[in-house]
Amino acid sequence: MTSASIEFPMEALTYPYKPKAWNMVLVIVFFGACFLVGWHVSGSNHEQVVLGWRLSPEQARVVFSAAAGASFLFVIGGALGLRAALSDWGRLTLNAQELSLPKYPFLRVLTTVPLRDIQRLELQEVKRKRFLHIYHANGRITVTEALLPSRKAFDKVRAALEQR
Repeated sequence: MTSASIEFPMEALTYPYKPKAWNMVLVIVFFGACFLVGWHVSGSNHEQVVLGWRLSPEQARVVFSAAAGASFLFVIGGALGLRAALSDWGRLTLNAQELSLPKYPFLRVLTTVPLRDIQRLELQEVKRKRFLHIYHANGRITVTEALLPSRKAFDKVRAALEQR
């Protein structure tokens, strides 16, 4: 047996992979307030509104109703995110054979990628937020630094994948 054929076992890495609870609380509070303001103004406004341009009372009602509706959808998204943040099922696991993580942080569906199927890795940084795009035989999956517990955890996962 040659040294080139020796396979060294990779230490298994497992981390929580889910939104931060305090971020989701901020989303719920902020967009909840936006919803309440939009709902209140859409129901009680009887005068012309100026938002850089003049809106009739009917136009203002439509604009503020739409803003309230969009805000309500964000509140629902924040609630789903908070549920995911408080649960213990969102985990990223990397071992010698495969990488497993939730494709979407709000769902329990895991995506498993055999390490042998990984074709390339691509690191992307957007406004100090890092994403590791993993291209594999069946498409692409992204590891988001913000969903891991720390920057160090992201760096460990990235280094382990680069060494595979």
